[in-house]
Amino acid sequence: LAQTICPRTIKTDFGLCRFAKRNSMTQLFVTALFLVFLAAAASDDGLHPLFFWVSPEIKQELLRTAAEEQVPLGEIFQQWVDLRWAARSLLRRNGQNSEVRESLSTVKGESAHQEVKTATNYAKDRSELSESLSTVDAESAHQEVNGATKCAKDVYDSLPRERRGMYVLQELDWDALREVGGQARRVILTWITGDKQEFVSLAENLAISIERHAPGVLPHFCTVALDQAAEQALQRRSLCVLRYRGYESPASAEKWNFKKRLLATALVMQLEVLVLDADSVLLSDPFATALWRDADLETGTDHFFPDRDLLQPHMRPEEHFNTGFLFGDGRGAGGARLFCFLASFIEVFAETDWMGLGRDFFDQRAFNKFVLGHLALRPAALKITYKNQSIDLPASWPAERLAIVGLLQSRPRPQGLCPQIVDGQTMHIRVLDPEEVSHGMNFFWRATHLARGKNLPTFVHANGVDEKLYFMRDRGIWFVDDWELRFPVAQRRFLQYHHPHGQDLQGDFATLLAAMDLAKALKRRLVLPKTMRCANSPAHKAYDLLAENCTMDHFASAKILFHYHNESLVEASLADNLHFHALKHSSQWVFAAGDAWRS
Repeated sequence: LAQTICPRTIKTDFGLCRFAKRNSMTQLFVTALFLVFLAAAASDDGLHPLFFWVSPEIKQELLRTAAEEQVPLGEIFQQWVDLRWAARSLLRRNGQNSEVRESLSTVKGESAHQEVKTATNYAKDRSELSESLSTVDAESAHQEVNGATKCAKDVYDSLPRERRGMYVLQELDWDALREVGGQARRVILTWITGDKQEFVSLAENLAISIERHAPGVLPHFCTVALDQAAEQALQRRSLCVLRYRGYESPASAEKWNFKKRLLATALVMQLEVLVLDADSVLLSDPFATALWRDADLETGTDHFFPDRDLLQPHMRPEEHFNTGFLFGDGRGAGGARLFCFLASFIEVFAETDWMGLGRDFFDQRAFNKFVLGHLALRPAALKITYKNQSIDLPASWPAERLAIVGLLQSRPRPQGLCPQIVDGQTMHIRVLDPEEVSHGMNFFWRATHLARGKNLPTFVHANGVDEKLYFMRDRGIWFVDDWELRFPVAQRRFLQYHHPHGQDLQGDFATLLAAMDLAKALKRRLVLPKTMRCANSPAHKAYDLLAENCTMDHFASAKILFHYHNESLVEASLADNLHFHALKHSSQWVFAAGDAWRS
């Protein structure tokens, strides 16, 4: 209601339009039965009344408080709205602010009379929250262009029609996507092609991870299929699928910026949107655990230690921001800023080559350099935060390494409202904790959630590792039951052995290679060990690892090993598979230590 009414020419004495826009607050302090806008006959000044229907209890307490305090009812309402909003904004910005959280929790549990009184008492000492309230009001003010708050849809509508398809996926079924969002107006999206069966399996695995660990958001998850093969494969698995019909061929450049355009599309539809790479899993509800909701864009990082390494010039630029996790909210002004930022990225890298140089094949690296280029502008066009810190581009960053600044200045800018929004506002990006929104190296190798007894991360991205399926299976985040497909009955022949603890590197690999030779001789698949000594790895100390037992991929390339010995090896975690246990208990070829070998 607020988004459709408030940008219009409606005003009220009580600031109720402002109240309606902050619909999250209504859940805190009004047990509203109905909120109805009546378009009554226009008065001379062209304004229309806005009526509130609330429960009789709330109505009586508001009137009683106004009478006791000798304050006009409209002022009570306005103070209530302002201070509640300021407190909630503090919570969003300072997740650790237990004092504010406690006070809100107290208020939420009070009766209607106590709640109204509490709001009034807060109003008597506005100085305690005046700074926060000023910040909120300033933020609201700078989100306005020409006097009205603009969202991504407003920006999209202001663009020339011939340019809109460059930034969004017009060939996608928007009505179907809106249905996925539902009343919550929330979507979780990924996308695949049908080029390889592995891509379909990854999307299915992501869906199963959500079903098991975050079932509440499963109705809002859907995969965008770029071709018919992917669409049909996903339909056979009874998964939500949306077909994008603008994709031409596997060689098409369409894939390069697809996720940015998918994110921009959802923003224009005024949805709360999380875009994930298909090679990932969710292990809890990200909306309840990982997101701060205080920035225009929330994303992950590929750093192990962001406090130390984020934006540092000695780090590879592609490691600062992991674009396998992109969250934005199209329901507010932040969505407009993010839309313009994404549109600018698409404009800058629209051509596959520039001045004879080919466009970077790695879109994440290009996006990182795009962000760094904005940070190098004076004044900086971006604000970066990590936890409770604001991170600036170090003064030591060598300017010659940021040729992207010249590219930014030479390329055309998105038209419509974007120049006003970009010039008048600062884009805010929040980098999320890699132990909560985990990149592949942090989860598969450092595994701090195991070593330090922490909870599982909310999100795991299988990036930075090969083979992806090997790592996902071995570390327990492969949920697709593909036992029958992988191991037909005639191939269910395995060799499992006891690998001694505490050996040096030579001893570990001598034992492993001997077991491989035996498996090949017996025409069986060797179940890899998981008790190789972690401290033998040179990275053990550098990455602050605490685990004692490791798998072979800590010391050698799993991709190369399986390339040459795929028919003779399986991952160590197969020993924990229920199908494997059933096979093991039914087999007559199981030997304990010390048993005599008999052919």
